[in-house]
Amino acid sequence: MELRPWYHRAARLSVKALAFPGILIVLVTFTPVVTWWGSGLKGRSLNSSGEVLIVLGGARYGEGIMGWDSYVRSIYAVRTFRSGGFEQVVITGGAASGTPISLSMSDWLRCHDVPAKKFSSRGPPSALARTLYAQKSY
Repeated sequence: MELRPWYHRAARLSVKALAFPGILIVLVTFTPVVTWWGSGLKGRSLNSSGEVLIVLGGARYGEGIMGWDSYVRSIYAVRTFRSGGFEQVVITGGAASGTPISLSMSDWLRCHDVPAKKFSSRGPPSALARTLYAQKSY
């Protein structure tokens, strides 16, 4: 029985180790597997409805300037409100000091034709939690 040199065994092992990622790349790139997997993971539709839409504030760049995630959340809040699924929008989020980001977000909503009487702005989420807890009926 003839023994192969070590580099032959190493080459065969490398080919076997790289075959799986290669097959996976081909499978993901050239088949609808990603679409099937994504539709299975997405869950229910974003077309929601209810009485109150609660929008959480995100980052801010400075005094009264929304960060990117706060901006995107505001966009989705406007779109969701315009779809007619909610009666009121509550925006919450703020820092321990300075202007709460919820005020900047509420200004943005007001500029995009969400009636001021249809939304309210709270400071930190703990203030919203206290308000909602006080309104809870048993």
